Amino acid sequence: MNIPARILDVKCIECGKHFEASTHKRMGLIKVVCTHCNAAQEYMVKPPKVGAPSDEPVDKFHTQMPVRVLGKVTLQGDKYVIENRAKIGKATSFICPKCNKPIAIKPEQPGVQVITCKDCNAKVHITAYDAEAEERLQKEQERLRQEQERIRQQQEEQRRQQEQERLRKEQEEQERLRQEQERLRKEQEEVEQPHQYNYIDIPDPEPEPEPTPSDETVVTPRKRRVTNGELQWGGGFMSSPNKIRLLDGSTLIGRKDPNTPSDIQFIDPEMSRRSVQIDAEPRNGVMTFTLTVLKDLNPVLVNGRRVPQGMSVLLKSGVKIKMGQTTLTFKLV
Repeated sequence: MNIPARILDVKCIECGKHFEASTHKRMGLIKVVCTHCNAAQEYMVKPPKVGAPSDEPVDKFHTQMPVRVLGKVTLQGDKYVIENRAKIGKATSFICPKCNKPIAIKPEQPGVQVITCKDCNAKVHITAYDAEAEERLQKEQERLRQEQERIRQQQEEQRRQQEQERLRKEQEEQERLRQEQERLRKEQEEVEQPHQYNYIDIPDPEPEPEPTPSDETVVTPRKRRVTNGELQWGGGFMSSPNKIRLLDGSTLIGRKDPNTPSDIQFIDPEMSRRSVQIDAEPRNGVMTFTLTVLKDLNPVLVNGRRVPQGMSVLLKSGVKIKMGQTTLTFKLV
């Protein structure tokens, strides 16, 4: 039975323009190509009205909404190129862009497939692809993406650790500089404090004649040269301190005792007899003064620091020497 073709009024869902398409179906799904933009699409044809006269114009049969878009078709010379692809090993049907007749294919290899329409001999190009291979490729790409993300995170972690290490080293350097500054500050504070030297024990000098007693201090006269070293003690707001110049050689200082007299004696029960010895000796043309602690039963403090027995310190101008309740100030005049 020869069914006459029907002319349908179709509205393209891509460009929105109307075009006419022919079909032998009275109803059902048809595939058409827009004559304006070459977009391939599927439409559902309405069934004819019941009781309609046989001479009813065929252009009253319209299509319903399209099912899906098959893809655009472009004309390149004498060949038609379909945008959509076909899966390998799966039967695929599409309509000829030239005559609107269906064409069925089942590609076996990936790549561009050239199909010749049996009705109009139009050459149609459609691309076949391997779905499994593309899935594997997508999985591999996802794996590579995850690997790159892992590497990026590792690099970020390394950068973070390097930054932390850099900050730690900076903090250590700042701490080292702070300690160095603290050490320099202490050295500056100790500029006026004497340095300690180890000397051999100095034997007691030979007994000298008993000095002339006085109220507080007795100085045994000795035939030595006067140096520029001076000891000061006592004094106050309205009175000048007591002063005594040191002689060259050794000078013994201690509590007044007729049995073991010292060169400079103080009436101080908390001071040891022959407590310290000051040696005045020229070194490199400069007179130097060295204090040696002979006995530390009663502590000897130099600038507030206790000097052990047998230890010696180099005296500088302004040094405070405390023995018992007596405080002496060493001056260079």
